[in-house]
Amino acid sequence: MVLMLHLVKELKELRFLLQLSLYRTHVIYSLSITLISYLVEIDCQL
Repeated sequence: MVLMLHLVKELKELRFLLQLSLYRTHVIYSLSITLISYLVEIDCQL
């Protein structure tokens, strides 16, 4: 019973970490896309 509760706690923490890393990856991805499109626009104007 105690082991089960411990396992659930571990799983929740893992899920939280996973969501955090996914969120961070998403943010980095979005930023790089924005940056690339910005650079492309500048390049086209020159």
